[in-house]
Amino acid sequence: MISRFWHGSRARLRRAFRGEKETAEEIRLHVELLAEHHRAAGLPADEAHRQAALAFGNTASLQERLRDQRPGFSAELWRRDFAHAFRFLLRNPGFGAVTVLSFAFALGANVAIFGLVDALLFKALAVREPNRLALFWWSSPKGADPGAPTMGWRESNDATGESSCTSFPNATYEALVKADLGLTDVFAFAPMRDLILQRRGEAESVQGLTVSGNYFRGLGVDLQLGRGLSPEDDANRTPAVVISHALWERWFGRSPDALGQSLLVNQVSLTIVGVTRREFLGTVNAGERADVYVPLSVAGQLATRFDGIGQRGIWWLRLMGRLAPGVTHEDVAARAGPVALRGMEEALKLLPPPEGDAPVRALPTFRAGSGAQGLGEARRAHRTQLAILAALGVIVLGIACTNVANLLVARGIARQREVAVKLAMGATRGRVLRQFLVEAFVIAGSGAVLGLVFAAWFRHLLLLLRGGGGQALAIELSFDHRLALFTVLITTLCALLAGAWPA
Repeated sequence: MISRFWHGSRARLRRAFRGEKETAEEIRLHVELLAEHHRAAGLPADEAHRQAALAFGNTASLQERLRDQRPGFSAELWRRDFAHAFRFLLRNPGFGAVTVLSFAFALGANVAIFGLVDALLFKALAVREPNRLALFWWSSPKGADPGAPTMGWRESNDATGESSCTSFPNATYEALVKADLGLTDVFAFAPMRDLILQRRGEAESVQGLTVSGNYFRGLGVDLQLGRGLSPEDDANRTPAVVISHALWERWFGRSPDALGQSLLVNQVSLTIVGVTRREFLGTVNAGERADVYVPLSVAGQLATRFDGIGQRGIWWLRLMGRLAPGVTHEDVAARAGPVALRGMEEALKLLPPPEGDAPVRALPTFRAGSGAQGLGEARRAHRTQLAILAALGVIVLGIACTNVANLLVARGIARQREVAVKLAMGATRGRVLRQFLVEAFVIAGSGAVLGLVFAAWFRHLLLLLRGGGGQALAIELSFDHRLALFTVLITTLCALLAGAWPA
């Protein structure tokens, strides 16, 4: 049974890929056999051939019907369809240029917008197993607040009045590190702005992160050069720094000699011990990038915006962890909640009592969720901009499809005689319909290829949008499988929309 199935499948595949010459030869052979039969019956040779040809009718129409009856597809037929479509565009260069450029601008804009939306809202951190990362935050109901000095993003829900924040005191971090929470690592970090880098007379203002010694290990970051910061660096107050790939390119020309060199960061000399990979931007807000990573123990020497950074009463640390195998975010939230609250309560005791009409301090509710994208504090700030951009992209794409469809309709009216000849020669309506659709796919495909070039230009314009820190958006918009899939889908949609109406 398997043998019959195998031989039958091979026969079907051979018929599917059978060339046009082989089909024509088979028809000619059948005509010759019928003519031979007529000659055997006593008809002259010329009359025998004439009767055989009449019996078979229009051989072009017969060959067309045979094509339609083939299982699967004919590679030769599709090759001819696409070759005809390309010849059609080359014979009409003005028409081809207008239609291809219309699609190129629309597709390029939409590909660039999709890359921006994907990077800001959906893309995970460039680390090992990002789905196993947990991010911690706290929330307070309306009318209740811990009343602590926080350095993080405070967000309020207009519907419920609930406020939330990702900043924690040192006591909470220390308590979580000591407890058994089902985490292989608990690490802390905090954004640092207003950092001035100096080296050999050059100076630049950058954004950085101060991180615990197990930050790179807990995240699962592979570095381009050198090593990440270690717990020993944190414990010994080692003046070490890890720099970003972008800073390494700008200041050191990607030279491996950058390791071991010194940087002045806010007049503090730090030694470069590592360089991150290009795709890793740090666990900062979407659209931002950390250029330097320094130990928590030296943060107080670098801080200029907050004099009290690092003090036990200040809520300044962002906390994340890596889940152990078999542990869920819900498990961690249940285990870590009581431990974290004890740390918060300890930190609140260090603060002076509230004065006057200040609300009574209340402990917040500890939360834990996915940390696959790092901090998500500023993502909502970008959503309005991205929604407007996406709407504009859809409008531009709709206009392009409509314009190309109208051009194809106008061109189709001029090609009525060509279509009539094809039908008279035996072509089926389905065959003509497919030819028009193939031409639309060729136009859309050519526009997509050129559109990828335009997408690179549009990307630079989109990155001029301002991030949460007032800087231009820092995003690596690489052409990955998600962007490739989007390009294929939107190109197919454009071809169908623009080609179906004229066809």
